[in-house]
Formats: sequence, structure tokens, C-alpha cells
Amino acid sequence: MDHRLLSDCYLIHPSEAKPGQNSQSSRIVRTMESLINGMSKIEKYGVGFILFCIALGIFFGGGSSKNIHHSEKTKSINQIEKAAEQGNAKAENELGEDYNLGGEGVPRSNAKANYWFMKAAAQGYAPGQDSLGDDYCFGWGEPKNYVKANYWFMKAAEQGNAGAEYNLGYDYQYGHGVPQNYSKANYWFMKAAAQGDIIAERQIGDAYVYGYGVPQNDLMALHWFAKLFKHDAWAKAEYHLGKIYYDDGQYNSLKYGTLQNYSKSDYWWKESAELGYARAENKMGHAYLYGKGVPQNTTQAIYWYAKSAAQGNEYAEYILGDIYFKGKGVPKNYAKADYWLKIAALHGPAKGLAEYLLGEAYYYGYGVPQDSMTALQLFRKSGVRGSNHMIKLLENG
Repeated sequence: MDHRLLSDCYLIHPSEAKPGQNSQSSRIVRTMESLINGMSKIEKYGVGFILFCIALGIFFGGGSSKNIHHSEKTKSINQIEKAAEQGNAKAENELGEDYNLGGEGVPRSNAKANYWFMKAAAQGYAPGQDSLGDDYCFGWGEPKNYVKANYWFMKAAEQGNAGAEYNLGYDYQYGHGVPQNYSKANYWFMKAAAQGDIIAERQIGDAYVYGYGVPQNDLMALHWFAKLFKHDAWAKAEYHLGKIYYDDGQYNSLKYGTLQNYSKSDYWWKESAELGYARAENKMGHAYLYGKGVPQNTTQAIYWYAKSAAQGNEYAEYILGDIYFKGKGVPKNYAKADYWLKIAALHGPAKGLAEYLLGEAYYYGYGVPQDSMTALQLFRKSGVRGSNHMIKLLENG
């Protein structure tokens, strides 16, 4: 088990993660730690984003027991419990994990989890030591104590446990139970990364972006970010680096509010876009449409949005429709607007917005035959602000 930041959720989509990078379900709690320490961020990112983090944690490490029939699960728990009572360290740790998470056959109990982790750790079993460190870190079954947590993390890390290595790096980075020390943090992140821990790789990339214990170096950051992806790794790494500069460092609480640089974000997004990465193409469209780091240029915005939309990017599809529908920097063109809005209305997070504009098109006859019934159906499906007014207008018309 190990610490996980909110930023780790935002970076990697399950479809993009490297194979074999499974973690344990309790990492979900680590992912939320930075939010617990700063409630304003919960308000900023929203509950939906938090749920995405939880889903991501489950994808990487949890949910396997759900695929096991109840009777098989009960049998498995009984076997583990029997082995644990006979002093098998691996079984002791597994039983602790079962009590830690709860589920079929085992009620959740931090106290019982801690009991079995203690027994496994006392036998020198590294995963058990790492788990016991987690208990002290969060106060699960024992009072919270970072010093004791790091004692057990060190025991496990000295045996080469990647999760414990990461945990030590995290605690040195944030000064949990030890003096804050970026060099030591990077040392332990490097050890974990050498074993393929993707979040440690991410942290080293961050170190080079922000200059934590190393000279600031974007190219070295890209080297580490590129390790996180299966496909189009360099383009995705460049996209991510651009997002860090655009978002003002908001995904790293140590540097929040100090890093925003639109020129740098545009530079890396353009590098990524020129490799054909659709999300970066969409971002370049946004930069030109609103003049973020580049002179405002609707023609260039449309160029990049069109490239992104041609690859199926839902936001780009909707924005193109919106540009032509409202005449943002170009003459209104309802035929082009309706073309892109109809595509955007088929899928994606901008679906409702596209349906609303299409509803207006059919209500007023913009580029399509005027059709109140089709407009009403689209407004009902849309659910965006303003749709209720249009529905009442049509229903009472």
C-alpha cells in the first residue's frame, strides 16, 4: 500500500496505464489524502472528480473479490484464516488486508487488520510491515503516528518493497514524521520507480518540473512522464507537461499557484499536437480561441479544433459547432454548425450542450427545417441550463 495524490488520478486513464501495474484497493484512501488536508480543493474539483479517482483506484487494485462466487470467497477466507493461525506470514498479511477492506466473509475491522499486520510484520514480512506502516500513518487500529509509520516503512523498504519505498519518498517530500527532504524523497521514489511503480515515476517527473531536490528540467520530466503510458507515450507526456503549466500547478499542493505559464503550456501542447495527439490539438484550439499564451486567432483555433474533432474528440466537435452557430470570430454558418453539433450530440461530456444548440436550430429553423417537436425532444434530452425555459415555451405554445 502507498500514498497516492489526487494528481495521480487525473494523469492516467486506465486504458493508458502500462500492463502489470496493479496496486491494492486501499490505495484509494492514499489518493484522497491531499484532499483531506485541503477541503477547498474538494470544492474546486467537485465530487464527480473524486468519484473518478475512486473508480481509478478500484480499476488498478480493487474489486477482484467481486468476481469470485460467494461460496468460493468464503472458502478462500477460511483457508487464509487457517494458514494465518498457523503462523504463515503471507496469510497473516492477506487476512489483515481482508479485514482492512471488509467484504464477503469478513467484516471490516481496523483493529483486527492491525492485529494481523502486526503478526506478519513481526516475522519480517515486508508487505506486512508496509501495511502496518499504513495503519500508523492513518490511525487505523492504532493512534496516528508518522514516526512509527516510517519505522515500518523503512523496515519494508530495506527489503526492497516498492510500496514502502514510495511511502518513504512521499513522507520525506511532505515532511510527515521526518524533516522535509526532497533529495531523500527522490532517492526513495527512484528506488520504487526502478521496480516499475508508475506513481513513483510520476513523482520523479514532478520533481524535475518543479525543481524538487533536482535542477528544473522539462526534458527530464518528459522522460519520466513518458514511462507512464503504453501508447503514444511522448505525445501524452508533452500534453501532461503542458497541462501542469496551464493549470498553475494546482495538482501539486507544494507548488500550487506558482507555476502558471501559458507560453510554456502552449509550447508543449503544440509539440504534442504535432505528433497527432487529439487532446493536445483540442487544447491548441482553446489557446487560439481565447488568446491564452498566443495571439487570439479564430482561424488557427478552427484549424486545431478540426484536427482534434477529426479524431473524435467530443469537446472539439462541440466547440466547432458552437463557433459556427454563434459566429465567434467567423460568419455564422448553420450548415457547418449543425454538422458538428449532430456529431457531438451522439456522445461525450458535451452531448447535452450540443443537444441544446441543436434544439435552438430546430426551434428557429437555423440550417434545418423548423421543427418544434424535434426541438422539444432535444431540449428534454439536453438537461442544460435554459432548456427548461425552452421546454415550457414549446409545451405552452
